[in-house]
Amino acid sequence: MGTKKAKGRVRREEELELSRSRGKKNRLVIISAVIVVIIGVSVYFAMFGGNGGNNQSNGPIEALWIEAQVVGDTVSIPRSVVEDNWNIHF
Repeated sequence: MGTKKAKGRVRREEELELSRSRGKKNRLVIISAVIVVIIGVSVYFAMFGGNGGNNQSNGPIEALWIEAQVVGDTVSIPRSVVEDNWNIHF
């Protein structure tokens, strides 16, 4: 009788260990899936900017003519003009 109880305990411990390893594998699969989803969403927003892929304006963009400053061999334009406007000619 004593050996049956000992075998039962050993079997139960083996089942518990197997169950724990399955739980670890399941956790790994879930974490991997979450990481893939996060990367996918990040790539989507990087490509389309979060506006559904509609990166075009509704009408033509007017050009802004600016006067560049010339000093010797150096030509410069204000940085703020470049940052604030889409289409610049000089």
